[in-house]
Amino acid sequence: MTSPAIDGGANHAVRNIAIVGPQGQKTSSEDVGLMSFSNVLLNSPVGEYYVQLHQDLQDDIFAALLADPTLVARGRAVWDSWVPVAGALVDGQGEQTDITQGMMDDLLSLMDGLAEVGTPHLVGALADLREGMGLDDGPPASAIEFQVRVETSSTGTVAAPWAGVKAMYR
Repeated sequence: MTSPAIDGGANHAVRNIAIVGPQGQKTSSEDVGLMSFSNVLLNSPVGEYYVQLHQDLQDDIFAALLADPTLVARGRAVWDSWVPVAGALVDGQGEQTDITQGMMDDLLSLMDGLAEVGTPHLVGALADLREGMGLDDGPPASAIEFQVRVETSSTGTVAAPWAGVKAMYR
């Protein structure tokens, strides 16, 4: 990864931290065709909400990653376990894709770690996400059920299934 001063600033570095894999290997996001993840998300009101939330929190997230560098590796592990879920949703296979208790535990542990060193703004946003999505209620039965949780927690309505995204971005 290049220096934040060279590659566009600290916020750009946060995005790189989340997706950079070992040198010479494809990242998980490339494997499922989601390199323009924000562009995909911007095609729905729900996606717009999460892109804006990320933009609002990226400085707080970066500060937390600097405060506890172990969060970078933990974040990468969570990313790697959840990208196939996003891929399954894009491919229309969300009903057949399980979300395990381990995946939920890792996500919640990462959120706890960010909250331990995060700004009050980040702590509040994480608590809102956790409650709104029912993350402490156990894993959803499938990726589709998790999609419903994500979408209804942000807007109160469910947007079109992600399978329609495949035709636009693959």
